[in-house]
Amino acid sequence: MYTKEQSAHSKVGPTRREEMEELYREVRLYFLKMCYRAGLRCPYTFAPIDIHSDVHHKRGRSITTYADEWAREMDVPLLIDPRHFLGVSRRGHEYIETHPEIAYKKGWSEKRIALNK
Repeated sequence: MYTKEQSAHSKVGPTRREEMEELYREVRLYFLKMCYRAGLRCPYTFAPIDIHSDVHHKRGRSITTYADEWAREMDVPLLIDPRHFLGVSRRGHEYIETHPEIAYKKGWSEKRIALNK
């Protein structure tokens, strides 16, 4: 476990963190473009998803945790794994974050236990 002063990110060097953040920006933009092309809407507000929408990470934004063995083998941490992304409006994202039990029930978030670290 980590102390209050530490975080999971402290185990990752600054170069890896910067690389993942840059890659995330690219994956996020591509994901939102695909949502727009598919005509997807926010599951809460029903607003159309576009490149200005938010991406909710249904299993978290970790750069040290993987969803499964495939992700580990391919080095696809949760931060950049679009299988666990959800395109949402800002208002929808705030709702999901402040109402986690409802989000779990509706499939907008996933429990984070038993993930591959």
